[in-house]
Amino acid sequence: MASVLVPTSLAEAKALDAADPLAAARMAFYLPDDLIYLDGHSLGAATHAALAGALDVFDQINMVDAAKKTRALGDLCLARCEALGLPSPSPAIGEMRGGHVSVLQKHGYAMVQALAAAGVIADFRAPDLIRFGFSALYTRYQDVWRAMNEMERIVNTASWDAPEFKKVNAVT
Repeated sequence: MASVLVPTSLAEAKALDAADPLAAARMAFYLPDDLIYLDGHSLGAATHAALAGALDVFDQINMVDAAKKTRALGDLCLARCEALGLPSPSPAIGEMRGGHVSVLQKHGYAMVQALAAAGVIADFRAPDLIRFGFSALYTRYQDVWRAMNEMERIVNTASWDAPEFKKVNAVT
């Protein structure tokens, strides 16, 4: 059961972004243009307001809208993973899933490193889970679409199968 329309193209993802009532919140975060940040609410994406009081950002947010968008972003990720034949243990129902989607991959660590090299920040959980996290405040539908395009490229070309992506670091 999808929370909202699951886009089937980058153009549709951009249209959802244009109509997103939370789009303005993205401007409160420092996000480089060449980086797609899908690591959820960890400390990687800091708000510009962090020095003066980051909680002010949340005062104007409708949390129902935020939860709905988070589920919709997860729905999009799951749909794209399914289309790529990537198995996910994450619940299909957004209300049960929350803000993360996990993908089972034997070479998940190397794939997360390859995604990072392509500007997509995801997470790896041993032994074999790639985890994508979604923050409704700054993750756009087109970010998820583009990230899944990178995932598709990495899977189809096996670009993850390079020594630099297999070197295990302390943190993913």
